[in-house]
Amino acid sequence: MLRHYTDHPNDLPLLQQAIAATQREESGAPAGDTPRSKILYAARNKLYTVSSSRGNLVVKSFRIPIILQRIVYTFLRPSKALRSYRNAIRLQSCGIGTPTPLGYAIERKDGLLRRSYYVCESIATGRDIRLAMQGLEEDDTLLRALAAFIARMHQAGILHIDLSPGNVLYEQNDEGEYRFYLIDLNRMRFYDCPITGQRAYDNFARLSLYSAVSQQLAEYYAEVQGADISEAVRGIQTASDRFFRSKVRKYACKTLVKEEKSMSRSAHRRGYLRYRRTRLLRKITHSAALYRREEELYHTYLEAGDLRGTLRRSEGYTQAHNEK
Repeated sequence: MLRHYTDHPNDLPLLQQAIAATQREESGAPAGDTPRSKILYAARNKLYTVSSSRGNLVVKSFRIPIILQRIVYTFLRPSKALRSYRNAIRLQSCGIGTPTPLGYAIERKDGLLRRSYYVCESIATGRDIRLAMQGLEEDDTLLRALAAFIARMHQAGILHIDLSPGNVLYEQNDEGEYRFYLIDLNRMRFYDCPITGQRAYDNFARLSLYSAVSQQLAEYYAEVQGADISEAVRGIQTASDRFFRSKVRKYACKTLVKEEKSMSRSAHRRGYLRYRRTRLLRKITHSAALYRREEELYHTYLEAGDLRGTLRRSEGYTQAHNEK
């Protein structure tokens, strides 16, 4: 059984149409004369765009949870779709940009949540900040504006846990002013006081692979917040290094196994375990021969995922080809 929810009854027909179009696309059923949906993004969850009388709508279709998660989302915790909707409304009430929410829908089977959908308006001219986070913008006005936007979020006690380049959209008006919008809202926290110190700096961890970009953001953020610049730079760089180092194995596996197909997943796992054993023995024995073997294993199995170069620098390996 599918049920639709919205705080605005006038939005209900659009909500129903958008989700119906998405379900037809997912099932492969013909659209007929009804609105068609087009897939925008497909991974763990999927994003669709659906045309409507209010312009394009975006539907986020969350994947079917495992049985334990279905029980949790039915009885113990709000679904991701409901959290996305509630968080969007709260962001708007705080004056923080996000695509206008229409509502959400929950499909249940055997009394348990099976699927959930979140629907919002599309930002027609919105772009994400990926290029800026790669240092490819012509000037620093966007970075300054982004730092000010994040500062305003933190001053309002808002923490977007998945603050990454793909989850921040922006538009620029004719006067050159920027407006930012947060998306992927199911993981957020709201506090009754401003977010400061290392908790604030940790929020920058996912934004950029590039140390130079992280430093610029930190400096501009500190200026807006009236914080110590060196402390902000140190805090944000440390948070970014820690985050990307924690992802080295995952990113290396994705590159070598899924993209380049240069080895199997099991071969990569075995190579990673050999690296860990060799590194541990080297630290115990201080053996130069073991260090050379460790470095060889790093270049073979992990360098492809050391996107920020944090593991290379901390262990003193030779220059990584992909360091940012």
